[in-house]
Amino acid sequence: MRNADSCRSGGVTSRPDAVATDRRRARAGGLPARAWLLAGLVGTWAAPPPLAGFAGEAAGVSVAAEQSAPAASGTPCRDHRRRALEPPPGGDPLRVSPGAPLVVAWFGPSDPGDAVTGDLWQAAKLAFDEANAATSGRPLELRPCWAKNPWGTGVAKLFHLVYHEPVVAVLGSVDGPATHLAEQVVAKAQLPLVSPVSSDASVNFAGVPWMFSCAPPDSAFAPVLAAEIARELRSGGEGLALVNATDHDSRQTARALLSALAERGLTPDRQLEFTPGGDTFEVQLRALGDFRPAVLLLLAGAEDSARFLRGVRRRDLHPVVFGAPAMGRRAFRKQAGPVAEGVRFPWLAVATPETRSALQRFQAAFQARAGHPADYAARQTYDAARLLIAAIRRGGADRRAVCEALRALSPWPGVAGEIAFDGLGRNLRPVTHLATIRKGVVIPLTRSDGSQTDLSAPPGKSPRSSRPGALHFVRKTTGH
Repeated sequence: MRNADSCRSGGVTSRPDAVATDRRRARAGGLPARAWLLAGLVGTWAAPPPLAGFAGEAAGVSVAAEQSAPAASGTPCRDHRRRALEPPPGGDPLRVSPGAPLVVAWFGPSDPGDAVTGDLWQAAKLAFDEANAATSGRPLELRPCWAKNPWGTGVAKLFHLVYHEPVVAVLGSVDGPATHLAEQVVAKAQLPLVSPVSSDASVNFAGVPWMFSCAPPDSAFAPVLAAEIARELRSGGEGLALVNATDHDSRQTARALLSALAERGLTPDRQLEFTPGGDTFEVQLRALGDFRPAVLLLLAGAEDSARFLRGVRRRDLHPVVFGAPAMGRRAFRKQAGPVAEGVRFPWLAVATPETRSALQRFQAAFQARAGHPADYAARQTYDAARLLIAAIRRGGADRRAVCEALRALSPWPGVAGEIAFDGLGRNLRPVTHLATIRKGVVIPLTRSDGSQTDLSAPPGKSPRSSRPGALHFVRKTTGH
């Protein structure tokens, strides 16, 4: 499909004026050039390999080539966790005055009233307050370090803080690009960085041994989402539209979904993009109105997803809507209102029987502090903070010892699910279920037969296509 705002290139859709920029980003490993320029200022290391199939790249690049074989199997070519850690500048352990707190830098906003990031700060602060109240040992301080422009003032503040204060680790950030910035700092200063919510797998591709990602990457939840979309199309729906925002995280998620759909022989009939922060989406909504898809895959942040979905409903369009995990955020439900009912998205926060009592205690404490229940991202942030605190209790003021403790404590049972790091520092906990929204509440998606979605295995049908966008399924003689 072509319109004034989009063109098709290499099986994906992007704005014409963004193609050249995307090519430059792809050559830099999917990051804007200014990020790698900053890396030259605060420290250098081997850049991650270029990622094939980046949105807007030249024609002929296969979207399905997003992940290499080692990444797909969960085993990296090289286990960077086994590398011997060099002593940080100035030596280890840190020189801390008796009775002075050990500082953990929070690289993210600290406004509890912020609709998107406020709950993350509240959850992290709750974990540190509970830790200080539970022991008489050396206190821990969670110190915010942020600016509205994280690329400039924000990362400069973090760089100054870790070199001039007794900072033993960094917790953050709230999205993929900001986490990349923090990673550049810790690679030079050599201290642990624990990322609570970013699902951007490219954060770990640089092989920095100080980097730990607690949220499952996009590649962990893309298969379950693609399987449910395929199931919906097989049930009689015709037409799949993929709409994603143009920010870094949304495009990374779109790449993972395109790859997962391709493994099932599916290709979106329409792919559209929009700029984050918009309100009208006139061109994209008109294109959807002309096409009227049976299934809409919407990949954007919580607030952008809510705004776009409201526009879809105002156009009297009623496709089955699938989305990214961001649809499980409180900000999405609050802004989308009634139109959020029935959307489907990956369910990232699955408590085990062993952690159910801990989850109940956390939810009660968070409700008392914030005035509302915690969403999955707040639960992930609480887990990341508690894991880091446990590592600091083991390692003290020694940054290398804290990093080694983070490795040793994996797998870690959290209120959002297990955290188990692989050789690249990723949490490859499998995501096998979807959730939906009923009366403003996130609940597990249950089928008519009473079973919950568990789509970790490919479906027992083999698709074939006689033309792009046409879906045909034939039953195998053996299968599920």
